[in-house]
Amino acid sequence: MGTIGLSSALYHPSGFQPVDNVRRVLDAGLGFEEITPDSLPAYAGDRIFMLLPSQAESRRAMEDMVSSELWKELPAVRNGRVHAVEAALWNFGDA
Repeated sequence: MGTIGLSSALYHPSGFQPVDNVRRVLDAGLGFEEITPDSLPAYAGDRIFMLLPSQAESRRAMEDMVSSELWKELPAVRNGRVHAVEAALWNFGDA
């Protein structure tokens, strides 16, 4: 996610600081940017806020990702710093 939804609250000046690749998306004013699974480590910070989708197809894709070795090797995952939140409840631009 870029400049819309949950990320607008997370990356508030008094909040979390994005990694360089996420900062680039934010600075470009993009609402989101689709990335490949292989590029995920370059976008993942020391914490991950995972928006849980409500659509069945998207939920299955998310479940496939979180069961992958790539996911399990991310530092935030290894350190227990993944926060899963329902997108329908939390993906808004206000606190």
